[in-house]
Amino acid sequence: MALSIRVDGLDADGVELLSPTRPEFDEFARPLLGERIADLGLRLKPMLVIVSNENVRTVVSLSLVWRVTHRSGQTTRFWGHTSFPDVICGDLVLSQHPAGLETGQRRIEANGLVIHRWGYLDEYYDQFLGQFVDQKDTLLAHAVDLHIELNAVIFADGTLS
Repeated sequence: MALSIRVDGLDADGVELLSPTRPEFDEFARPLLGERIADLGLRLKPMLVIVSNENVRTVVSLSLVWRVTHRSGQTTRFWGHTSFPDVICGDLVLSQHPAGLETGQRRIEANGLVIHRWGYLDEYYDQFLGQFVDQKDTLLAHAVDLHIELNAVIFADGTLS
């Protein structure tokens, strides 16, 4: 039985999720991952999703829920959270981290690890990426449905969606 994949963003609030099943996904994902690890990083699909902010406000925090339904009927849930506290509290030292997810920007998210811009980091960390691919393969071996949902977004003005 083929794995059904569903992806739900908060489109009404201008924060969309780009499904890993879309034909243009890899093209958008490669620069977000970093070319050095893009081929291996893309093997994490379908446990990857791209968050796109088309709202006029900057996203300072977001929450994703990954639901995997297995052939047995059991459901496994994972919660992921990404925050950009520098946007709110500021930082006296220049930060290497992005200043939130601004209008028109995209960010790649993975279940269980921070993958965004991994390929721009020290190559030392690349040795661990294969383990996450193996973990994904084991998790989805008997899965029938994957549902990725953008559960909540907080904007820089404090609004929660």
